[in-house]
Amino acid sequence: MSDVTPIDIPADDDATTEPGQSSVGARITVAVLLGFFYAYLVWQGIGNLVNLPAYFLERYGVATADAPWAILVAGVAAPVLVFAAAMWAGWRRSASMLALVLTAGFGLSALISLDLLAIVKQVEVQMVIEFLGTL
Repeated sequence: MSDVTPIDIPADDDATTEPGQSSVGARITVAVLLGFFYAYLVWQGIGNLVNLPAYFLERYGVATADAPWAILVAGVAAPVLVFAAAMWAGWRRSASMLALVLTAGFGLSALISLDLLAIVKQVEVQMVIEFLGTL
């Protein structure tokens, strides 16, 4: 028999992660950097939520109660919900996969925002038709 003594190998953070996994710091960095793009869409939604009812009142005399509130609130909520869903779906994956999932989510969120703006424009056209009918 041979006298073999085990060698203590220091624990390395990268050695404990599975292959294809990134460190938490890399995933947080990706989430923060791509989160700024989602924040822009939220900021745009808040701007529409605050300014469009006043615009409709000033321009067409539409009461603020008749503004398309559900669409305006959805414009704020959609980017937040899509970001949360993308984070949930991509957090356990590598940083590059998280970046891919967040980028696809941003595309979806931008699409939803544009669709909601198109619906608001359609509502505005209806307001114009009603406004011109009262003249």
